[in-house]
Amino acid sequence: MSIISNLLEIPLDDEYILLINTLNGAVDLINQPGYQVIQDWKSLDHPILTEETKDLYNFLKERGYLATPEEEARIKEEWMVQFRHSLIEAQKKLTPMFVITYDCNFRCKYCYEKTLLKKGSSWMNKVMTKEQVDKIYNYLDDMCAKEGKVVEEISLYGGEPLLLENEEIVHYILKEGHQRGVSFNITTNGYTLDHYSEILKDYQIKGIQVTVDGPLEVHDKYRYTKRGEGSYTKIMKGIEAASEYRLPIRIRSNVSIESLSNIDLLIEDLNSRGLTHEKNIFFYLAPIAEGIDSKESNCMSDIFREICYKYEDLGFSKSVMDQILNRFSQIAKVFETGKMWAPKFINCEASVGKLIFDPYDMIYPCGILIGEEQYAIGRYLPEIEFNSTYNTWINRTIENIEKCRDCSAAVLCGGGCPVDPLKKTGDLMQPNCSYMDILIKTFIPFFYNKFLKPKLLK
Repeated sequence: MSIISNLLEIPLDDEYILLINTLNGAVDLINQPGYQVIQDWKSLDHPILTEETKDLYNFLKERGYLATPEEEARIKEEWMVQFRHSLIEAQKKLTPMFVITYDCNFRCKYCYEKTLLKKGSSWMNKVMTKEQVDKIYNYLDDMCAKEGKVVEEISLYGGEPLLLENEEIVHYILKEGHQRGVSFNITTNGYTLDHYSEILKDYQIKGIQVTVDGPLEVHDKYRYTKRGEGSYTKIMKGIEAASEYRLPIRIRSNVSIESLSNIDLLIEDLNSRGLTHEKNIFFYLAPIAEGIDSKESNCMSDIFREICYKYEDLGFSKSVMDQILNRFSQIAKVFETGKMWAPKFINCEASVGKLIFDPYDMIYPCGILIGEEQYAIGRYLPEIEFNSTYNTWINRTIENIEKCRDCSAAVLCGGGCPVDPLKKTGDLMQPNCSYMDILIKTFIPFFYNKFLKPKLLK
């Protein structure tokens, strides 16, 4: 019996090291003397017991940090068997998204879709037709009837899905979905939300995400219209209109280190409008760079750290805080409750069959890749047809990513977002480790100081 290889060790301060058993989800603190003993034992097939180390040995054995190579291999295989079963179940649940148009009435400073503008206005302005909508719904109906798939939610996306000129097709999509008993998520810039709220109130809306990047002066520097006009006042009018109908709103504020210092002013304005205490309104912060380029991971780590402490300063509840920390919420719960966490074998919905349909008959796996045909996984007109890339996305798990198989941290990140390595190397089966850097440098120390250290000092 020896120290397991699936052990993650993270120094927290001069006194404590965090141990994460990525075989069973155990998370424990150990002091420097105990940690040094563990380092000495790592090179041994059987730890040498003394009167001083007996208690440590029993503790490590009880928490699963000691095992024979055969036991460790057996546990990992049991994990994989459970994962394969859960993946099959997850793939029964389809999460379709309609990209109604690539056109947008904004020209946001940091928009990751701005490269599509090079295709010209006629390309951008194309809107999904009823024929296309019918084809998508018929395909989903067939999948549910013939293969036992389930569609509970549909997302509307763009461009900007809620352009005034899109009203007819938006209404048609909602009506067809309503007849099938599905609910809708909508990602919108909120500029026309005051108009659309009257329509949306009649449907099952699960969430409407609207981005507000700070108080008026800050927001309007980042999110302005095609004509260069500010958008804050109009968006707030839309949020207030939606709130009157009790529509669920998620206010997302994209932040940089510079803009984060102004979030207090945004909260004050939301407060003055009576929006911060409404149960149908949720607020969260997100780094502007998130999910786009791992070269910015150090900058993102700084932003995440500042976000964590900004949440503390603003006194947000744990449930609100979880929205920004959702990628690491399992780790947070371990620190807060002491309970073990479940391993993460995939990174996102793209690996369980996310289907994004655009107005050019193409199907994509990820919202960051839409409009770039080289990354499409198939097309839906004239007939549904998937290419070989679709299967690669479905098979992108830490079991199949070679560099993840023997990585003790892989079950924390699920292999990471594949977009950056895909664009740089063309290889979906490369891991993206940038979020692990953020987890180790930022979130784990934050959670330690928030949840564990106060308990130790009592």
